[in-house]
Amino acid sequence: MDDYLIIKELGDGSFGTVIQAQHKQTGQVVAIKRMKKKFSSWDKVCELREFKALRVLPSKPNIISLLEAFLIPQTRELYFVFEYMEGNLYQLIKDRKGKVLDEKIVQYITFQILEGLYHIHSHGIFHRDMKPENILISTRKKITCECDYNYEIQENNSTFPSNTPCFKNTLTDNIKSSEDFEYIVKLGDFGLAREIKSKSPYTDYVSTRWYRAPEVLLRSNYYSSPIDLWAVGTILAELCTLKPLFPGQSEIDQLFKISEVLGNPNAKSELAMQVGGVGGGEWKDGAKLAKAMGFSFPQILPQPLSSRFPQATPPYFLEFLSHLLRYDPRQRLTALDSLKHPYFSESNLIFASPNEPEEIRLNKRIEKKKKNDNFLFRRGGHLIPGDKKNVARYSWTKTTDGQNNDNNGQAPQLPPLDIEAANNVRQNDFVLPTIKAVSPFSSIRKMRF
Repeated sequence: MDDYLIIKELGDGSFGTVIQAQHKQTGQVVAIKRMKKKFSSWDKVCELREFKALRVLPSKPNIISLLEAFLIPQTRELYFVFEYMEGNLYQLIKDRKGKVLDEKIVQYITFQILEGLYHIHSHGIFHRDMKPENILISTRKKITCECDYNYEIQENNSTFPSNTPCFKNTLTDNIKSSEDFEYIVKLGDFGLAREIKSKSPYTDYVSTRWYRAPEVLLRSNYYSSPIDLWAVGTILAELCTLKPLFPGQSEIDQLFKISEVLGNPNAKSELAMQVGGVGGGEWKDGAKLAKAMGFSFPQILPQPLSSRFPQATPPYFLEFLSHLLRYDPRQRLTALDSLKHPYFSESNLIFASPNEPEEIRLNKRIEKKKKNDNFLFRRGGHLIPGDKKNVARYSWTKTTDGQNNDNNGQAPQLPPLDIEAANNVRQNDFVLPTIKAVSPFSSIRKMRF
């Protein structure tokens, strides 16, 4: 720890406390997670799910990077050093204050989430705790060029002027600073991640209620990567409306909230056909799971998804969402299928096949841009974490590789988030502790990545 200068505390969760720090030699700003559990050896550390998942996964732009791990023998304290992210999707949603995001921004954020999921699923890992707080966001500055795909990483600052423009509503907002930035999205917090091939049954509590798949709510002991895609569907809906799609107050209420929109999964197909084939589809296994826990799905017709969204919502969005929110996990889109869905073609988002080099993908995007001046994501927003206390389910990481970026000699300025609304909506609040600088130790064991 003597290599780092402690800046401030960022948050405190069930498994660890997170502090912001700066590497003394390189100047890179990082997030250091101090685990609450004590570890007697590296063998014990290697059994930790988060550590195992991040070691297995190759580096990828949409996955948070673990830079170093420290085990201090004297105190048996374990530290993870991550790249630092400015905030998370939950903070972005609350900071909008009811001003919906532009559709192309929603598509771009969702596409990056799915790229991250495809990466972990293809390497045999599923997340199990997908929610806005675990989707980490920073902004980066675009450099104007022919292809729009060369960027500099913006410098992050701890103080920001209150008059800086914040997240803008549409691409027609004439805010130059908004045009010069875009969102970088990474999946974080792999504390509940498991291998897809790992031995069932799973009996531990996973995911946050509002984003929890029906098979998890019904206490199934056998589930896999489709639960991540259900969560993406609920997150996508929340990105579009800035409100949770299924805000259940308990597990049972959560199932009722889902049924109110998707109908009864045990109903015959003709029931759903009465309202145009909408709903979550038939799910025979759901009846067995519900019976085992003494739950009965209400006998109600499904509602069109369009009833939960603005009238101008395009049909291709609703069609895409409906294929994520299927009762039967076997009927949900996979991450790969989702990335290839026509929903993203409207914004020139092209997914490279597993065997397709990244350069080919970039060339395809450049060619599409030349044919279409209305190119993807010409405006972005600005996001930093709030530093108030009592922040609900605070997230702890950021993006950069430590490189600074000058913007006409000045670092791009980002506005603070207003998280007052967050405290009123989510009740799982906590008080951030005061974290003192960690004293250096002479016999720290390190692992670099």
